[in-house]
Amino acid sequence: PPHTPTSAPAQPPRISLSPLPPANEGQPYERELPPDAPVLNIAFAQDCGLAWDGDARRIHGTPTTSGDIQLTITINHDGKAVEITQPLHINPDPKSLWKDLPSDQTAPFAKPDSAEDLQDTRQGRLLAARVRGRSHAHVGSYCDDDYRLHYHEASGLHLLTVADGAGSAAYSRYGSQLAVAAVKNTIIALLDDTDNPHHRLAHVDPAQREKIAANLISHALHAAHKAHLEAAQQHGLEAKSLSCTLLIGLAVALPDGSWYHAAYQVGDGAAALWQPESGNLHLLGEADSGAYSGETQFLSRAQLDEADIARRIRHHNDTAPYTLILMTDGVSDPKFETDAGLKNPALWQALWQELKTPLAEPAPDSALLDWLDFWSRGNHDDRTIALLIPNDQER
Repeated sequence: PPHTPTSAPAQPPRISLSPLPPANEGQPYERELPPDAPVLNIAFAQDCGLAWDGDARRIHGTPTTSGDIQLTITINHDGKAVEITQPLHINPDPKSLWKDLPSDQTAPFAKPDSAEDLQDTRQGRLLAARVRGRSHAHVGSYCDDDYRLHYHEASGLHLLTVADGAGSAAYSRYGSQLAVAAVKNTIIALLDDTDNPHHRLAHVDPAQREKIAANLISHALHAAHKAHLEAAQQHGLEAKSLSCTLLIGLAVALPDGSWYHAAYQVGDGAAALWQPESGNLHLLGEADSGAYSGETQFLSRAQLDEADIARRIRHHNDTAPYTLILMTDGVSDPKFETDAGLKNPALWQALWQELKTPLAEPAPDSALLDWLDFWSRGNHDDRTIALLIPNDQER
């Protein structure tokens, strides 16, 4: 008899949908499907922070994981409900890719990976914080930044000093520590000596005041450089292995209610006076830029020349209260990007809007430390910021 072919079993329909755009872990995601898409339901193979809203026909939420998440999509195909699977890729949070390895606290010149400080004075509030950059935390190396704050009650002088150790210098973490400590100790000693006029800074004429401030800064610079030389000799190091930048800020309230500020800067970073109410900005230093990107100058014998010291010191008098801000380039680079950006009041206002949240916390120094962990693509250096906020300044 003639052969009767057997009909092949029915194959499920080959159906595919356009791939969904990838999501990012920790960032809000929303994808609304077009009205003509035959999707009836979407189910997720695992809890990932995303959900399907059938009424709005959208996927939405904030992913809590990363990788390929399998979706079971129910569609209407020729009047029948058909299920298909399709992956949705979620990119990992870049921050999660960085390790946070503790530094060796038993090694020479070890210091804590972070620090914060808060001091209330009669005229305002001093606070500062430093945190190890992700590039150092990833390999378990040290924070090269350092700072010191001090309020000298007898003279009314507020002191802020910040240093950033050179990345190419093997012991710059120690160099920055030596520099800020020498600056603080030297200026305090001069203010404590009642046989000289330094402690009368607030009660002399403007010309004499500028001369005293310059003298304080000059002595501090010589002391910082000397501290490097003595430490190098003591430990058998090259002085260059302790290289660091240095920023010094002085502020004193005058008897008539006005304020006097002076600052010194060698290297990168920023020093400025900022008034959020008016948007007034006064830069108190200029970053040293080299021939190559990221190149700068560091404290050395060359900066001890009297003419070089004088050109780097900036003075400012004003009846209005200003916040004094010093920062290393780990903060200034992501927030201002260029030297031109440092001169832009709009960028300082944006920075201040960010800072207002941690500064309003019950423990603003700890909150400031947490703020320094902000994410900025490509900017993973150590970060330090120090501020003096006068009592009558907006917070």
